[in-house]
Amino acid sequence: MSTSSDGSDAVAATEGVNPDLTSTVGAEDLDEDHLARDPLEDGMDPPEGWSASDRTGTTAREQREGESLEEKLDQEIPDENP
Repeated sequence: MSTSSDGSDAVAATEGVNPDLTSTVGAEDLDEDHLARDPLEDGMDPPEGWSASDRTGTTAREQREGESLEEKLDQEIPDENP
């Protein structure tokens, strides 16, 4: 790939990019002396009640063997009589 000396490749690479999204936060803005806590250490909490990995059939062995009758009945929701 050839690059030109006038910087036109850099201009072409940023063409159509929202300038608000390309701005970076300066190191002085992240100084912990001025912040209550570091915003980059927040992370993400996993959802409560994650159930997809707890179900039967997530491994190859479970997929081959299938669910037992007891496991199927445990998932059933009884009908409510009005």
